[in-house]
Amino acid sequence: MVKIIALDLSPRCTGVAIGASSYDGDVARVELSYVVSDRVRRSEPESAWVYRLNIMADRIAHKAVSAGCTDAYIEAYAWSMRGAHRIGEHGFAVKSALVKAGLTIHLVPMNVARKTLTGSGKSDKAAKMRCYEALKSHGFKPANLDESDALVVFNEAVGQLGGYCLVG
Repeated sequence: MVKIIALDLSPRCTGVAIGASSYDGDVARVELSYVVSDRVRRSEPESAWVYRLNIMADRIAHKAVSAGCTDAYIEAYAWSMRGAHRIGEHGFAVKSALVKAGLTIHLVPMNVARKTLTGSGKSDKAAKMRCYEALKSHGFKPANLDESDALVVFNEAVGQLGGYCLVG
């Protein structure tokens, strides 16, 4: 059994799903949450942005260590998207904090994870909603799309580890 943390990275609100690879479809055995950061205004110095990223990364690493996670599965983000450099910086800060905490990092392409869950690997807002609805139909209760995407990553990770995986 591997205890994993699955992440949907966003500099404003990162979705988190924590559970064991042997959760066997029992939704009560998967902890959902999200980590929200304070807003940094454009007028503030770059150091405010760096500080915010490090605070979020430390909070995420603390969640992982407190839960006994050994592996982190993280959404592989698309570099063509708006704000990709900020998401890349956030990803580096989170990965760095997780590696320092002793976790092994794995990337999960969202198109692959969405295709596993719904049968379609599209990456538009409608695809996110289909995943959200599919997860709800299986008893999960994501509070927002960030938690939903973290669950999509979790589902794919558990499937890669040979555990119970929701398939569309």
